[in-house]
Parts: sequence; C-alpha cells; structure tokens
Amino acid sequence: MSCSADRSPSSASSYSALDAHIRHLEVTVPRDAVAHIHQDLADAAPRMMERNMDAHIPTTDELDW
Repeated sequence: MSCSADRSPSSASSYSALDAHIRHLEVTVPRDAVAHIHQDLADAAPRMMERNMDAHIPTTDELDW
C-alpha cells in the first residue's frame, strides 16, 4: 500500500484500498499498521473501508503470513 506525500497516511490508505476495491481485489488493511495524524479520527478510515469496501481489518497478529 503506498502513501502520497501530500495526504495523511490514513487518507492515502483509503485511496489505495479504493483502487484495489474498484479492481475487484480483496482489501486487507491491518489496523495496527496504519498511521494517523489526529487521534480522534484514527479509527475512521479503517471503519469506512470495512463498511464501504467490505475490507478485512485485522490486527497484524491476526494475519496469516
């Protein structure tokens, strides 16, 4: 997942996830591997990806590497 320098990391994650979603790829974003700028908004991007893109939002410990 790439991040653009002119966007917050959480926002960039949402855009990369959306790119994957519109290409019919499964989206998985580990919630504890995404940076945030504003603590009160830290969960917003993962929740929106989960709700709007049917993304899987595990912790890194839950991933099957």
